[in-house]
Amino acid sequence: MNSFWWCWWFGYGHGVRAMIESYPLICIGFATFFDYYLKNKKTLIVVSTLFIILFNIKSVDLYRANVIHYDSMTAKAFFYTTFKINFSEKDKKYIESILEHPDYEKALKANP
Repeated sequence: MNSFWWCWWFGYGHGVRAMIESYPLICIGFATFFDYYLKNKKTLIVVSTLFIILFNIKSVDLYRANVIHYDSMTAKAFFYTTFKINFSEKDKKYIESILEHPDYEKALKANP
């Protein structure tokens, strides 16, 4: 499973490319979920899907603007960036101060 890989920050990207092989299995679950909720709670599923899409677009834009760090985000940094629209240099410095960089050397020694 990809979620148990020792190097969780691999890829330095917004997303996990190695998960592509799991998409067919994930799609079965999503299809079942959407089938049930579209029959019973159409408004809820439409609103939540739109929210997720907008959140994803915003996250990708923040990543491209170097606001979201590729391997050092903390919960505090995530919530700080999630609810802001504009970021000054002061904001970016604050975000940098609350990031936690992984110990690359320790990770390499523990897992060859």
